[in-house]
Amino acid sequence: MVAMTSVPRPLSALAASAVAIVLLAGCTSPQSAAPAVTAEPAETPAASASAAPSADPAASPSAAPTPEREPIPFNVACDSLLTAQQIYDFNPNFGTNPDYSPAADSLAQDVVENNAGTACSWLNQTSGETIDIAVAAMPAETSEEYKNALVMNSNFVPTYGDEAYFEIDGSGAGVAQVFSGEYYIAAQSTVFYEPGDAEPLIDAVIANLG
Repeated sequence: MVAMTSVPRPLSALAASAVAIVLLAGCTSPQSAAPAVTAEPAETPAASASAAPSADPAASPSAAPTPEREPIPFNVACDSLLTAQQIYDFNPNFGTNPDYSPAADSLAQDVVENNAGTACSWLNQTSGETIDIAVAAMPAETSEEYKNALVMNSNFVPTYGDEAYFEIDGSGAGVAQVFSGEYYIAAQSTVFYEPGDAEPLIDAVIANLG
């Protein structure tokens, strides 16, 4: 799997609507340690990541108020979220994204900065497309706020997790936001044209989270 560090701005300045490869992925997460997720380590070099976000907010999901509850730190290696084999099975062209850092005003940045979660990214070595997946362990009240905002601003899909939403954002990327137990998962990529495209990866992440 990959290096870790600390999904989108859920309900801070972005999440409501859009909140969800052959080897490893870049990760970002908070300094504080959190419950480790057990998963088989990948036998490939870990990807580097940084916490310096930069991107065009216009391509991000729509904004929403930021929850004011204390976040639950969730710091995990990216290859524990998705193993190298799982990424390879999805698409052999995807691998480590060494220069990854969550884009400004993205769901991944929101997960890292406002929800003390972990964000990871995988790069298509041929096309240059990326897959960004961020995970946070949310207090029940925060999770409810996100769900309520998504009901109004996104599209419900009965595809994965306990409750899930999917939409195409302003940049043309598909954004899946999924709730599974205490976890919030945001996955975003231009290779997600419809909910089913993200399903194998979302299912793998949920399985690895246990």
